[in-house]
Amino acid sequence: MPASGFAMGIERLLEVLEQRGGSLKRGSPQIDYYVYVLGNDRSYLALGYKLASNLRVRGNKVLVDTGEKSLRSALEYASKINVRYFVIVGPKEVSQGFVKVRDMSSWSEREVPLTEFGINARGGE
Repeated sequence: MPASGFAMGIERLLEVLEQRGGSLKRGSPQIDYYVYVLGNDRSYLALGYKLASNLRVRGNKVLVDTGEKSLRSALEYASKINVRYFVIVGPKEVSQGFVKVRDMSSWSEREVPLTEFGINARGGE
């Protein structure tokens, strides 16, 4: 059966354009927060979704990662899509009442109390 077709990887094309000095510039971040949930416990996942919901109510664009990617892969992806802040929701952090927030432009990281996101230390509002 005769046929023809065409396919192109747009991300690769954009990378080549940037490498060759194209005028392609990264704009402001499209995603404000990338919430990465460590561990398989449903309570951490529920907390991640609650955190994302509270951030969205404040007008932020939020992406939630359920931990299917490795932390390294998730950070690389977040950097690639120009995320502003990367939030780590993990067992150690949550047990102490905070999450880790990484500023993706400076790669600085700080511990932020859950209460700053409108969540009490036990994960409720």
